[in-house]
Amino acid sequence: MGYNMVLSAILIIFTFCFMVLLHFSWKNRETPISISYGLGVVAASFYTFGYAFQLVSTTMEQIIFWIHVQYIGIPFASFIWVIMILQFTGNQRLVTKRNVALLSIGPLYTLIAHFTNGWHYLFYKGMALDYSQGFSLIILDRGPLFYLHIGYVYGYYLVGICLLIHMYLKSNREKKKHVVLMMIGSLGVFVVPFIHSIDVIKIPVDISPFGLVISGLFYLWGIYQFNMLKLSPTIN
Repeated sequence: MGYNMVLSAILIIFTFCFMVLLHFSWKNRETPISISYGLGVVAASFYTFGYAFQLVSTTMEQIIFWIHVQYIGIPFASFIWVIMILQFTGNQRLVTKRNVALLSIGPLYTLIAHFTNGWHYLFYKGMALDYSQGFSLIILDRGPLFYLHIGYVYGYYLVGICLLIHMYLKSNREKKKHVVLMMIGSLGVFVVPFIHSIDVIKIPVDISPFGLVISGLFYLWGIYQFNMLKLSPTIN
């Protein structure tokens, strides 16, 4: 059995774990953060599930299909995350229809740029298959529209981290634990994909979905340990 099969199985298992997290968020849906958290879990599930099957695909057509599945969730992950952080840090008043519409411009841009790539080849300039690892891997030549997508994603991340740092500085000792947990969980969502995007470490597979797995574990622990989905955002 190739290690792609092992990685695929891990991602499928954690996709089901994400469904457990979705169940918790649904049970606590009376709180706004539970709704945004649940939507974030759904977005992550498209990524992990799609990449699980991409790893075991053998043709270019199959791989492209599963990349499309991933991009149902990928564009909305950072968008949903920054809304969740606004709610978590007590800035629910900023989650207005106008602000949500403005924030949604980024993910809608990515969605359109990705699914129309066959017309302009500016998101991905080219694709090729690599069999050096013993299974089919796709090599993507990223275009300018892809890097524009990366730019706004990390713009959202910077805003969210600044809000968390501000909350940490203003919080009491007990509340700081919750903020730190949120920060650590966020590392898997943004830092791991960033490492992969800029090729800091030469790893043949996309490690971004596994960053979501790490975040999922932290958030699951937070739900059990601190009842995170019912935390009051009030800073004390």
